[in-house]
Amino acid sequence: MNKIVLTDDHDLFAQGMKQMLESQQKNEVVYIAKNGQEAIDWLEGNTADLIVLDLDMPVMNGLQCLEALRKVNIDIKVLVVSMKTQEVYAQKIKELGGQGFLPKNASYDKLTKVVDEIIKGGTYFQVLNDSKESKQLLSKSEIEIVQFMANGLSIKEIALKRKCSAFTIRAQQSIIQSKLGVTNPSEIIQAASELGLTLGSI
Repeated sequence: MNKIVLTDDHDLFAQGMKQMLESQQKNEVVYIAKNGQEAIDWLEGNTADLIVLDLDMPVMNGLQCLEALRKVNIDIKVLVVSMKTQEVYAQKIKELGGQGFLPKNASYDKLTKVVDEIIKGGTYFQVLNDSKESKQLLSKSEIEIVQFMANGLSIKEIALKRKCSAFTIRAQQSIIQSKLGVTNPSEIIQAASELGLTLGSI
C-alpha cells in the first residue's frame, strides 16, 4: 500500500485529490495537512511514501516545507502540485531534493501515473519551458496592466489610463492573480518578472 500525505490549504481540492488517488486501491491518503508545518509535525511521528505539496499555503509554504523535510532528514518522496508551473519553481524544487512537479489542472490519468512513477523511484517535472508559451499566459491587455502596476500606478490611475472603471481593473487583476498562481496583488509583479515579461516604463 502506498501511503500518501496531502498538503493543501484548500479543503475541496485536497478532498478531490484524495478521492482520485484512492480510486487506485494501492494508494491510501493517510493524512491531510493544511500547511507545511502541520505536515512536518505529523511526519515526525509517522511515516509515508509520498507527500504531495502545494506551493502557496499559510504558516509554511511548499518550498519551505520541502527544505525543512530535508533538513530534518525525513525520508519521503515529494511531488509538488501547483498553479505555478514555470521553470523557476521546478528548478528550485529540484535543488531542494523534490522528485516531481505537476500543474493543478493535470488530468486524473496524469496524476496517478506520476504518483506511481515517483513512488517507484522516478522523477517527473512538467513546466512551461518555452518563454513565449509562458508569456501567453497573459493577454496583451493583462500585460499592460501588470506594467502599470510595476510603475507604481494605483487601480484608479490604471483605470484612467485605460479609460475604464476601477471595478474593471480590479476584476482583471483577480484574473491575472489566478493565471499567475499568486494570492495577492503584491506577488503579481514578482511572478510576472519570473515569467520573463518586460516590466519597464510604458
